[in-house]
Amino acid sequence: MNLRFLETFVWAARLHSFALVADQLHISQAAVSARIGALEEELGVKLFQRDSKANALTEHGERALLPAERLLRYAAEFNEKVNDKGNLRGTIRIGVSDTIAFTLLPRIIKHLRAAYPRVSFELHAGQSVDLARDLADSKLHLILTMATGSSGHIVSRPLLNLAASWVMSPSLNLEPTLASLDKLGDVPVISYPKGSLPYETFRGYFSPKAFSQIKICWSNSLATIVRLARDGLGIAIVPEAVVSRELATGELMRIASLPRFPPFEFHLAYVDTTDSKLPGEIAELIATLTAEFCCDVGDELAWVPTRE
Repeated sequence: MNLRFLETFVWAARLHSFALVADQLHISQAAVSARIGALEEELGVKLFQRDSKANALTEHGERALLPAERLLRYAAEFNEKVNDKGNLRGTIRIGVSDTIAFTLLPRIIKHLRAAYPRVSFELHAGQSVDLARDLADSKLHLILTMATGSSGHIVSRPLLNLAASWVMSPSLNLEPTLASLDKLGDVPVISYPKGSLPYETFRGYFSPKAFSQIKICWSNSLATIVRLARDGLGIAIVPEAVVSRELATGELMRIASLPRFPPFEFHLAYVDTTDSKLPGEIAELIATLTAEFCCDVGDELAWVPTRE
């Protein structure tokens, strides 16, 4: 039995779209249909309901899915036991939020290259909600974000909490007047983008009418947020670990008079594929590196949340 045909069947059962399977496996839709057809002919049964737009499984397809996943997993385990990690090949697509790129990512990439020298790592930076959607569609293998989504083939776990602080340039000299959020008035706020968890958390402090009066400049670039705050163009809410250098040099200062902002909570999620244990192994390595990062920066700035 051709393992490539089984792999195509499993992905089609997961994604419910031959077009998405074609993108995932880097083949044409015609090749996807041909592989499924060849597998059905070999088994002597129909695996998919051809009249279903969602490519729903038939009763035979439902019965075939679990054994097919097991066969692929056994084949992957055989390959990975025979080969050393250094000989593993392929491409792993990792999605990260901007904050992770500024904190954990350099450490992660350094160790991944050492552990898997023949594996290519393709990095995708973006907003958490977009990366979570791409993971659910299997366009990414693993993501480190504030939103993970959920799906039957996705494993998700808490990864990292980062303490967040209100910061501003000392040139603004606003702290004496900012005794509470009600005193924001005309003070510009430099924010994470609309729809992000920090933005929605900030908005939740106010009534809709009061929020509409606040001057907000938002950006999907953390580097831009930090630069605007450093140049005195407004106050910002950022993970303190990201601006530790600016705080140490005095380019930025904490606004201690405002209430403490909740920590930024990040999650690690990956596609639990039957054809490779590599995403799961990488996830474990990242978890170890995250714990080391927290020790290096101090548990007041970063900590690993307790897993339930």
